[in-house]
Amino acid sequence: MKITLIGLNEKQVINKMINIIKLTFVIFLTLTFQSLAVIQAEESVIIASATKVILFEEDDKFLHVDEAFVISSDLLDGEFIIRWKIAENYYLYKHRFSFSAAGVDLSEAYIPDGIKKVDEYFGAVEVYYKHVEVSIPYKNPQSRVVLTVNYQGCADAGLCYTPATRHLEFELQANGQLKQISGFVSKITGFAIPNQQDQKQKTVVPASEKSSSVSKKIASEGMFWTLLGFFGAGLLLTFTPCVLPMIPILSSIIAGQGKGITTGKAFRLSLVYVQAMAITYAILGILVAKAGSSLSGYLQSPLILGVVAVVFILLSLSMFGLFELKLPGFIQNRVQGISEKQTGGNYIGVAIMGVISTLIVSPCTTAPLTAALLIIANSGDVWLGGWSLYFLGVGMGIPLLIIGVSQGRLVPKVGPWMVKIKQLFGFVMLGMALYITGYLMPGSLALFLWAGLFIIAASVFGAFESATSTSQAVIKGFAIILFLMGLVYLVGAAMGNERPSRPLAGLMTGQGAGNKVPHLAFKNFSNLAELNKNLAQAKQAGRPVMIDFFAEWCVACYEFEDYTFSNAAVVNIIDINNVLLLQADVTANNEQDLALLKQLKVTGLPTIIFINQAGEELVEMRTTGFEDAETFAKRLTQVYQ
Repeated sequence: MKITLIGLNEKQVINKMINIIKLTFVIFLTLTFQSLAVIQAEESVIIASATKVILFEEDDKFLHVDEAFVISSDLLDGEFIIRWKIAENYYLYKHRFSFSAAGVDLSEAYIPDGIKKVDEYFGAVEVYYKHVEVSIPYKNPQSRVVLTVNYQGCADAGLCYTPATRHLEFELQANGQLKQISGFVSKITGFAIPNQQDQKQKTVVPASEKSSSVSKKIASEGMFWTLLGFFGAGLLLTFTPCVLPMIPILSSIIAGQGKGITTGKAFRLSLVYVQAMAITYAILGILVAKAGSSLSGYLQSPLILGVVAVVFILLSLSMFGLFELKLPGFIQNRVQGISEKQTGGNYIGVAIMGVISTLIVSPCTTAPLTAALLIIANSGDVWLGGWSLYFLGVGMGIPLLIIGVSQGRLVPKVGPWMVKIKQLFGFVMLGMALYITGYLMPGSLALFLWAGLFIIAASVFGAFESATSTSQAVIKGFAIILFLMGLVYLVGAAMGNERPSRPLAGLMTGQGAGNKVPHLAFKNFSNLAELNKNLAQAKQAGRPVMIDFFAEWCVACYEFEDYTFSNAAVVNIIDINNVLLLQADVTANNEQDLALLKQLKVTGLPTIIFINQAGEELVEMRTTGFEDAETFAKRLTQVYQ
């Protein structure tokens, strides 16, 4: 049967659909590479510049606190309604909300559940992205009411704002209702916070800037590598017994065309089959991402994480062959029968078989697919969800495409190597279970479990067996690496270390041999008088000064302490230049701390200020937000060259 669409027959319609699919794929890759190339070129220009201001320009890196967290208010049936519109890649902490008032009695505030965020330093916390609304019931209002709102947030890029305090004034009307008489006012400066409409007008982004921001997001968040990772996972899934049923299905489609089939026709049939499979996965990714955006907060609760970890463990057992995951026999036979009724040479029929084949093998690939779906659901990003599983499907389909074009001549032989692939996925599942629950247990116990996982995996993959072929030698090399990693984590656990990212902390720096760990040694100060006294002494001695601001609620401050200030190159540059190191701990955020921050124009932590020998600040070298050791060392070189 031929179908027509605006004068086109079925073959023409299918060819156009194939061209559109290929064009879409090419455009996507082109935009991705162009985005990365443009940003890489921009970074190269910055690094190549000899001007300090261009090298470390920070002015536009972070938003002002009132632009990052746009606050507004409303009155509704005896409740204060406080709303925050949160900029992209910024978040507010739930535990940092507090409310008080003068001239009215407040009841307990209703604060909705946030997204569970596991922090390396603070453990499990709840945060809010994009938007949050808090309601505060009140009663017995007097003639004048002042509501005080406290909150604090951070940027994903490595900046924590100082805790913010805002005041809102109301007066009691003759009808007994409150009326707002002022907008939010800053505790320190007394300036009025712009209303929400003003903020909306200020944050309108031109179309050209939106395009650039998309490119920056792709580069900064590693979107290209994420998609490449899903593509690689798809390739690995192809070489498991799970996907083997697809090979005879596709081969039968090609064989059904007879001996005279051309390579081009075989390619087109295979492409339609693979694209139908990939698009099916993409639709699944989009649906999960849409559901995940509203459920991501629940996915990271300890109870849910525990359940998911158990599921991962059970799924890993299926990868080790303890049981088999598949559709019930009567359902699988029914679906298989429907697929066999499709005509091999019909493009639409081939696409239908691609979709049905995906349904057949999906239960068998449940273990790795579940991991992928949980990642996507947690992101809540529909675009990421669709493209990620699309690339997963394409990765699974590339070998099928090659087999189809070769008309079955390159069909891989079943062998022990496929069992090894399944075992690899089994250990990945166990690793996922341990990764998502690691913060729920003592850090040293987690290191011990990681050590056990690596050592057992090394044994399974032949670390202690002789290799009789090149392929076995390669696998054995991989297994030996796993065994060595296991030993490293085992030593770390025995030392009492707790971080998987630094299992040998202390030992690698020589602490175990009785040597002192290299680290910048700061002199503490707490107010402007102490700071000025230290600066005067340094100026008199001709010493440069570096001022660091620290707080216990600042995640990036701990990262500076652990990863940057303990770096040998950084310590060496500071020592060579005889730099006086001053540090202010503003954890309390009291009047003294706030006055200090205001005087030095510090809007968020971490902030590091450089003073030269003449007692003048090198304004262009000020850094806000976390920098790794390599970047910070380059900054110090520029400061003290």
